[in-house]
Amino acid sequence: MRLALQEIIEIYHRENGIEDYRTAAYVIALSKLSRTYLDVGVY
Repeated sequence: MRLALQEIIEIYHRENGIEDYRTAAYVIALSKLSRTYLDVGVY
């Protein structure tokens, strides 16, 4: 849980277009989903 929050805070501060922690968490979730699809071979 700590690592997840740290990752959210990092994205929140690094990306200019992200306005809140919820959006940062959504960006992370989509990134992980995309990475998983690429690993599995779904395009």
